[in-house]
Amino acid sequence: MRFNESYIILTKPINQFYIPMICKPTHPIVVLGAGGQLGQEICKNLQSRALPFTRLALDITNRFTVLRQLRDLPASAVINAAAYTQVDFAEVDPDICYSVNAQAIYHLVEACRLLKCPLVQLSTDFVFGGDRTRQSPYSEDDLPKPLSVYGRSKLAGEQIAATWPAHFIIRTCGLYGGLSANAEAPSFAKTMLELAENHLSLRVVADQRCTPSYVPHIAQAILKLIQTEAYGTYHITNAGSTTWYEFASTIFQRQGLGVSVIPISSADWGAAAARPHYSVLSCSKYASVCGAPLPSWELALKEYLDYRNSI
Repeated sequence: MRFNESYIILTKPINQFYIPMICKPTHPIVVLGAGGQLGQEICKNLQSRALPFTRLALDITNRFTVLRQLRDLPASAVINAAAYTQVDFAEVDPDICYSVNAQAIYHLVEACRLLKCPLVQLSTDFVFGGDRTRQSPYSEDDLPKPLSVYGRSKLAGEQIAATWPAHFIIRTCGLYGGLSANAEAPSFAKTMLELAENHLSLRVVADQRCTPSYVPHIAQAILKLIQTEAYGTYHITNAGSTTWYEFASTIFQRQGLGVSVIPISSADWGAAAARPHYSVLSCSKYASVCGAPLPSWELALKEYLDYRNSI
């Protein structure tokens, strides 16, 4: 059955409401999507406090399974890092995308109401992009205008998560450098380094400006934020902005690789799903709550490459 977006209950964050929690800060934290790059990194940081659930261990699209496995846990929070992220294939089969990224969030909200604990819902810069003239970073208060099925599904998930007042909705962008199934997860940075082994030149999109973000930094920032009770929507990325063409060029330059990078347009690339022309996120709200912004994307990339070169 096709997901009907009109069923979504739209609400703004209700930060002024006090939610009496029965959880304790020392209780474990449920991590959904624990097999993915961000989920694994969060579990790595939590160590023994993590209650990890991979996709095989818990199907979040099944309400009965979600409630049966979660409702009696002594959880201090539920972090949902599970998502359908096949952006182009979602244009062909939107139902599966909506079932994971939107419909399933109803079940997680219900579970968190029973547990009386916060829900942490991971989202994306792809909820923006409809404003083709945009040239300044988006704040959390800017009106989302997604261009793709994937972006619309993630926005729907945000709106459902916001029906539970004790929520953290976290938008991030272009994750790289994390683990997936105990190996480096697929990412733009990893793909560029692999392609450089057998190519003297690469064509890379130069008209999409965003902020690729290093998974260890994002995971640490999320865990710092959820120690507060400052519920609401947050943007969390590394600082600054770049294009995928500039990002690839910087990777090759810092690795001393003689790969020629040829700038192309999004139209030249011809992906099935439209990507935002500009989706840089302002992270000032996070910095004001947690005390400091994340490192720049340049410093994050250096940390990633130094680590990769050391292993």
